[in-house]
Amino acid sequence: MQKCDAKRQAIAESLIKFLYDQLDGELNKIAIQRDQYTDFNKRYDKAFKSEEKEKLIIDFAQTLGAKKQQLQGDKKAFSRWFGEDAMIERYQRRQSMSERKLAFCLQRINVLVSIVLSEMDIDLWLRLDLENRVEPLFHYKRDSRTRLEVFRCLATALKKLPLQIQ
Repeated sequence: MQKCDAKRQAIAESLIKFLYDQLDGELNKIAIQRDQYTDFNKRYDKAFKSEEKEKLIIDFAQTLGAKKQQLQGDKKAFSRWFGEDAMIERYQRRQSMSERKLAFCLQRINVLVSIVLSEMDIDLWLRLDLENRVEPLFHYKRDSRTRLEVFRCLATALKKLPLQIQ
């Protein structure tokens, strides 16, 4: 029984570390996209000609990951409805997807922390370094789900710890 519990804890710990990497990657992606969006807005606001604005929009669409076929459709859509507002919506949708991924990773970490800390292992708590790993997410202002999941994650972990370290 103990061998099974040790194996289960080792797997959970490995998954937590994987999820930490996912969190770091999503936070990095969000920051990069935010910088790209800011750059796009600055350039778009300075552009005078409609051809220049259209090129900036297509370039930003490509930056957001649009493939060749979608870019061709975007170019055709300029005459009907396509413009800056469509790019803003795409950017916001991408950011929302990343924020949902952050919340999902935190939910999974929450479950795994419960498994890992079921043995009340202080060394394991120190190795996980949960507080420092999720600390940047306390300051995330765009999405309240993310902050809520950080608090839930830490609350679950703290409940599992012995009173002397809480």
